[in-house]
Amino acid sequence: MESDSGTAVQIDVPPNAGQQPLPFRSLRFHPLGLYDLRRRLGVFQGEPGVYTAFRQNFDAADLSWFTPGLSTSPSTAPGSVQFFPEFSELMDSTPRGVPGNIARRALRQRLRALTFDTAALWDRAFGGTTLIIHVEGATRPNAPKLPEYIKADVYFPGHLHGEDTSYSASVSDIVQKFIVDIGIPTIQRFEHCARQIWSLTQTGPAPSPLPQHDTLPSAVPPGSSTFVYHGKPVEPIASNHGKPVEPIDSNHGKPVEPTHSRDSNSLPVRKVTVIDSDSEDDDDEPSGSNRQLQSELSATQNLLLQADELLLGSNRRERDLLAQLARTRAVQVAFATASGPRTPISPSPRSGLSRASPSPAIQPPPSIIPRGTSTPSVSRFHAVDNPRTPNNASNGYGNFVQSNDLDELFPAIDLIRRTIRVYQWHAELLNIGVPVSLLEELMEHMSLEAENPSHSVSFM
Repeated sequence: MESDSGTAVQIDVPPNAGQQPLPFRSLRFHPLGLYDLRRRLGVFQGEPGVYTAFRQNFDAADLSWFTPGLSTSPSTAPGSVQFFPEFSELMDSTPRGVPGNIARRALRQRLRALTFDTAALWDRAFGGTTLIIHVEGATRPNAPKLPEYIKADVYFPGHLHGEDTSYSASVSDIVQKFIVDIGIPTIQRFEHCARQIWSLTQTGPAPSPLPQHDTLPSAVPPGSSTFVYHGKPVEPIASNHGKPVEPIDSNHGKPVEPTHSRDSNSLPVRKVTVIDSDSEDDDDEPSGSNRQLQSELSATQNLLLQADELLLGSNRRERDLLAQLARTRAVQVAFATASGPRTPISPSPRSGLSRASPSPAIQPPPSIIPRGTSTPSVSRFHAVDNPRTPNNASNGYGNFVQSNDLDELFPAIDLIRRTIRVYQWHAELLNIGVPVSLLEELMEHMSLEAENPSHSVSFM
């Protein structure tokens, strides 16, 4: 490319460049868009050598052309199985195979440098501190989705590590949690979206885990604020019987090392074909032979992924039900304790009412009492009547319970009314299974019932 003054400027020409640059409104983020943008802006006639001398600045400015408004625009993905349009535009505008991988890798590195440089300027000019963590969606060929196979590009002001050594451990912990809780799901989503476009088949052994480094890896380049962190292996998650959980790799039927995700019952470890990453080993294109077999394999993989998601939902539902059952049992045990046979009572000088003798009360087993739940105790309230039913409650209270089919829950409901503070009723009623739509009216009837002196309970 030549300037108007005749000075030659070396700019790589994309293979799909036309005779004339695209209009400004048609420019997109890909090599051709960047090339045509510079052709539109020119290389500064009348100032020979300026563009070459400040080439790095102009390249960064060209990248910035495509960024305004992206972070403040509505963050709505096109769908759970689709990439953003920018991904497709970049892939479609670059060649297939090795040349395309090289072009995208170079563009990625330029954008990474611009992002980190912008953060450094932000920190230096305004005295703040910025932490940037980025995990790629694609991985090395055949790499399991485990943290020790994943790396993260990180920006953090390098001078702070020297000022306070505790920063290194804090940043390392944050990056490791990001890799496990966000990086792995990012790779899973990338794989899911990629299946809609390509047939993901890959042969060959899995790569070795990334080498482990100290709490603070070396800056690249030395003394800078840019780092590459490698994920660390996660300890196996123990089951209720103390045995490690061993997820099964559905591709080979063999146990694999478990990993942590948002759910303790994480998805089986799968392997993803690299579509576009920094690895030099991602240059092979999926084989074009036996299209029918590849199509069947892709359909089977989609079914397996859907089954994984259904299993996760089922496991979560099972745990929720078990927790709800435990809470209900705790209330029932407490109710049985409060309403069981009592020893003769004697007047209490403190309240003027009769109290049970100080014989020890049976408490519900600790294993079924949820943490943070206020569990009723006989020692907290005075002797109560025999177990009540909706029939011997006041008309409004009892009628509401019966008309809304809450008869089976009534013992627990009435125990909550008599032994739990009013501000805790909402949570406790939800815990025993009262529908949300009935809560407000039910609590109103419970409050009116509490005003009835014959049914009130005084707390110690």
